[in-house]
Amino acid sequence: MQNNASIKRNLGKKIKDLANQGLSYRKIQRKLNCSKGSIAYHLGKGQKKKALARQAAYKATLQMESVKAA
Repeated sequence: MQNNASIKRNLGKKIKDLANQGLSYRKIQRKLNCSKGSIAYHLGKGQKKKALARQAAYKATLQMESVKAA
């Protein structure tokens, strides 16, 4: 998931632009000082959907645990 810092830095657009110029993940990583995971998130097929699904599952687990604890 994109956090506020990466949104403010406009990281997604920068990553896509550099990838379109032919830069490798490693070169993008060095140039933008970001993780390979961030690069994969923005460039990988279906990565955003997977991240949203993981987040929803995690939240559901937290809700179930809080109901059990009550």
